[in-house]
Amino acid sequence: MAVELISHLEIDNTTTADVTLNSFSGYTDLLILASLRSQRADVTDFLDLYPNGTVGNTTSTYALKTDNGSAGSKYTTDADSFCGYIAAANKDSDKFATVKIYVSDYANVGTHKMFDVAYSLDADTRAGIIAKKWSNTSALTSITLSPTYDNFAQYSTITLYGITAGSDGTTTVS
Repeated sequence: MAVELISHLEIDNTTTADVTLNSFSGYTDLLILASLRSQRADVTDFLDLYPNGTVGNTTSTYALKTDNGSAGSKYTTDADSFCGYIAAANKDSDKFATVKIYVSDYANVGTHKMFDVAYSLDADTRAGIIAKKWSNTSALTSITLSPTYDNFAQYSTITLYGITAGSDGTTTVS
């Protein structure tokens, strides 16, 4: 198994509404690590994910931990771009959400694509895990990330890694 940095982006202005990752090929799996915040005038915003630029043919099952410390809830939705909560402008200025997105076997044209997502707003508020299935057998050629209500805030970062198969050439590592 080998992990290779493909790209790293730091938002350096306040007009970035979305980020599209599309310069990846030759890997088995993809890993996106992000530290995100939006400019929405609230304490949170939603993060949206669009495989190949579309929201269609997605099913998401997610478990959330809420602000009040309760165990949270489990939801299943169709045609949903939701990919977690991120910090927004009314949250303490040093608070960014941590987001991890793992995509297995993204180039296989015979299977649906799975996005395994984990996110945490901070230790005492929202956190969750999401299993997102894109019911499309096309190869994944782009992933767009976007806050739902406003632009990404300055100093948000998104890093994309490519992961290659194990030494036998077929093992998918996740």
